[in-house]
Amino acid sequence: LFRPSPVMGELEYLDGASFETVLEGDDWTETATAGNRSITMTWRGLGEPFAVDVPGPESGTGLHEMFAVFRIARGGEVAVDGRRLPGSTVERNFLNGRGQSAGMAISETWVEDR
Repeated sequence: LFRPSPVMGELEYLDGASFETVLEGDDWTETATAGNRSITMTWRGLGEPFAVDVPGPESGTGLHEMFAVFRIARGGEVAVDGRRLPGSTVERNFLNGRGQSAGMAISETWVEDR
């Protein structure tokens, strides 16, 4: 996990950012750039996509049903202004199994559970 990280306190909101997605095999990189500032997130070794339907009481909020398509990665990295943050992913319980904390949610919808 990349928290806590001292660099997070240095981040600021910037207008006029551009965004780039690069897919190379099973690696997925997202980069946001504004002026001379950038943040890059890379998911490495993405697994096969799978769909989930998480009932409200079991979701992250405990109140919203979540529908999503996930790809669990073998690892991930984050860089701010070209400087890779220290840290790594960790294995954890994830839905009905174990997986790294680097997961790509390709589609995620939260619905109020009534």
